[in-house]
Amino acid sequence: MHRLCNSATFFLLIALALASPLLFAGAANQPTITNINPNTGPAAGGTSVTITGTNFVSPATVTFGGAAATNVNVASATSLTCDTPPHAAGAVDVAVTTNGRTATSTGGYTYTGALPAPTVTSVSPNSGAVAGGTSITITGTGFLSGATVTIGGAAATGVTVASATSITATTPAGTAGAVDVVVTNSDTQAGTLAGGFTYTASGGGGAGSFRFLTTPTSLPGTTNDGPQASTNLVYDATLLTANAAGPVTFSISSGRLPTGLTLDPSTGFITGRPTVVETVSVTFSATDGTSTITLAATIKVSAKGGGGNAGIGFPIPFTLADGRVGAAYDRTVSVEFGVGPFYFGAVDLPPGLTLSGLEDKDRTFRLSGTPTSAGTYYVTFSCTDEGEGNNKVLVVVPLTILPAAS
Repeated sequence: MHRLCNSATFFLLIALALASPLLFAGAANQPTITNINPNTGPAAGGTSVTITGTNFVSPATVTFGGAAATNVNVASATSLTCDTPPHAAGAVDVAVTTNGRTATSTGGYTYTGALPAPTVTSVSPNSGAVAGGTSITITGTGFLSGATVTIGGAAATGVTVASATSITATTPAGTAGAVDVVVTNSDTQAGTLAGGFTYTASGGGGAGSFRFLTTPTSLPGTTNDGPQASTNLVYDATLLTANAAGPVTFSISSGRLPTGLTLDPSTGFITGRPTVVETVSVTFSATDGTSTITLAATIKVSAKGGGGNAGIGFPIPFTLADGRVGAAYDRTVSVEFGVGPFYFGAVDLPPGLTLSGLEDKDRTFRLSGTPTSAGTYYVTFSCTDEGEGNNKVLVVVPLTILPAAS
């Protein structure tokens, strides 16, 4: 037993001797800060300082109160120089990071005097979609670590202060037109670029003039081989526009809808059940407060749906809640009437979302996933059943995906 203990002790000593260089290598390479000269300077920054210490290796980074210094130069293992960044008045920690290790001098530097307010000189790009999600670079002076950005009064997301003269951010959702860009520093001083960013109203992200997305032949009852309008069959359609300069109001400027149908002036939903076999002509108008556009269509109502088959229809009205980039989205929708099984489809879904339950005897489908791109998407949903004549219904529904939360 005594021999075993001696042997174990011997091997333990050998192992410690072999490991000792590794155990103490980290301590040997750990940088230290022994002096900062000068240790005070104006809040505007730009003061050249010399930091004395040990184990400095190039390249090295230096921060003052979390803000990166500029022109860092490692003169030797015991000395480096740099220029201070702007910072609010007061004592701040100074940190030197080199060779993967950091040395910190708590309260090692003191900023004095009043800090100038930031200025905003340009934004690039200076326009983007009202849905938000545009990545921008803001150029100016006096930007401090922790600065915030608002676009048209709404907080931007993903704000990163790259330097005292550059900030990157992502625009929030807004309304069409030019808006102010404001940078507010951690000391509450702010700089504004009036009309620095312009929101463009664009359906799905494209630019262009105010127009109808709905076509004269996309409405039920306007073609022989498309969705039909029938008595006792739920009618469900939506008038859609793009590139509006403001809220859109819909109306009928001439003609009329088939008996039993109504138009919602604020949403563009056309809903109801036709009650008369007829063919009617109608002209729809849409105004965005600046201009008015029209869409003419001829709708034929037939006497379809006998034998107890009342056709199929999407919910009235059919709307989808907004989603958000990076957040799980899950919605379930059921159709009305019809004879199962039902076959569902969707075109122009936002990236990251999928449709499931494509063949379902319970008349329900599910839209789920995690959106990856912000914007307004005009999704065309379809449903076909196995009733008399294989009824089919189509509906286009706008789905807005908001930018990722900050």
